[in-house]
Amino acid sequence: MEDQKNIIPDYDLLAKYFAGEASIDQIEAIEKWTNENPKNKKSFDSMYYLWIQSSRKVIENQINITESWAKMKFRMEAAKQIKSETLKSISGYRRITYRVLQLAAVVILGLMINALIKYLNPESRSISKESLHASIEIKLPDSSEIKLNKNTKLIYPEKFKDKQRLVRLEGEAFFKVKPDKEKPFIIETEFSRIKVVGTSFNVQAYDTSDLVEVTVVSGIVELSGTSKNGEKIVLKKGEKGIIEKSTGRPIKEEKVEENDIFWATRTLIFKDTELYVATETISKAYGVEIKILNDKIKHCKLTVVFPDASIEEIMEVLRITFDLSIEQSNNQYKLNGNHCK
Repeated sequence: MEDQKNIIPDYDLLAKYFAGEASIDQIEAIEKWTNENPKNKKSFDSMYYLWIQSSRKVIENQINITESWAKMKFRMEAAKQIKSETLKSISGYRRITYRVLQLAAVVILGLMINALIKYLNPESRSISKESLHASIEIKLPDSSEIKLNKNTKLIYPEKFKDKQRLVRLEGEAFFKVKPDKEKPFIIETEFSRIKVVGTSFNVQAYDTSDLVEVTVVSGIVELSGTSKNGEKIVLKKGEKGIIEKSTGRPIKEEKVEENDIFWATRTLIFKDTELYVATETISKAYGVEIKILNDKIKHCKLTVVFPDASIEEIMEVLRITFDLSIEQSNNQYKLNGNHCK
């Protein structure tokens, strides 16, 4: 109790107090600290409750907690009257028993109090966000923006501290990270570690896939496996990196398909893309079936950008561009035409 203003006093001393083994001076010091202000009293009550709960598990069915507490209070009063440094009335056997319980209580109390401190300290709390059947958008404490694809889970602190911004991802997410050179942004998945300062990129790390995929839209991203001394690669705008879970080794892909992250950007980009390839991409993006009935138009080249367009708008553009006839039945579209314009 050297610092009476400290909200958390010495654990060992508290254990002695709760176990009835504190000296008169120690008892007086604890009680003085407890009565100094309501905050100390509340902290004391919380720690006593934790001690009772932990002690109950240790001596359950062996010692009556209520009776033990009453006896302890009686010993404390007796100790005050005789000003004795120790409670001589406790036999050697009971003293050893109380010492064992005291040591056990100190360990358990310390762990439980640390957990309580983390709970009471907002900087230590973690937040878990999970998307199930649809994507959701999240804004982090540093104002970074994240969009979670369906079946994805993100864990992050309520407040970033220390020298990094660390989050954990399970699934797929698109990140727009706010720049902060003093505090890099780090994403951990089961098989990868992604480090950035400020950029936008997509991470795909589903448990059902053999790969972790990172696609960079802007800025620079450092990709590595989970091994501390593992290989690292640097990805720039328009580049894609993958990690094979079996090896943990990062690899840079030469060709990046921008439409892979349509779920996040809601934009499809085609540059001299053959019609049959474009319709496959559109089918996957919108969850529809598109059939080309005439082979003559399969290789027609399409160059267009569809920013957040509906499937009906896309079909109309295809119809006008290639002079097509289009039949629709539920989620199926049949395209027919004679030539490329």
